[in-house]
Amino acid sequence: MHQQRILVLVGVSAKDLKGVHYTLALAERITTKVFIVQQSKGEGELEPHSVWLEEALHDLISSARLAGLDVTHLVTTGDTAGKIISLVKSEGITLLVLGVDDGDYENFILQMKPHLPCQIVQVKEKDHISYL
Repeated sequence: MHQQRILVLVGVSAKDLKGVHYTLALAERITTKVFIVQQSKGEGELEPHSVWLEEALHDLISSARLAGLDVTHLVTTGDTAGKIISLVKSEGITLLVLGVDDGDYENFILQMKPHLPCQIVQVKEKDHISYL
């Protein structure tokens, strides 16, 4: 059986952790490799909750790895769209997951959608996702 590969995008908002929670819960149920791509604004541009978000994300990743999940964490700055498209194609990503945001991240993904050969879902609430 072909191993599924899921890419979850994490921006600078704590709301993005919903996508991580959804992805890790899904990964526990199916054979999958998880890629977490965290978008960073760069050095010296800290958001008010960025330290908390960073710690929470690292705790989630550590717990997932201890549970036996195959999780890769990447941090990106600069041409994020190009890096995401390249990763999706090179790693054979079958599902791209993103959390709730104020529309900016969703618009960013919708612009890339023609270049992404995978399904895209947005996690809005615990049991509510949207297919983009």
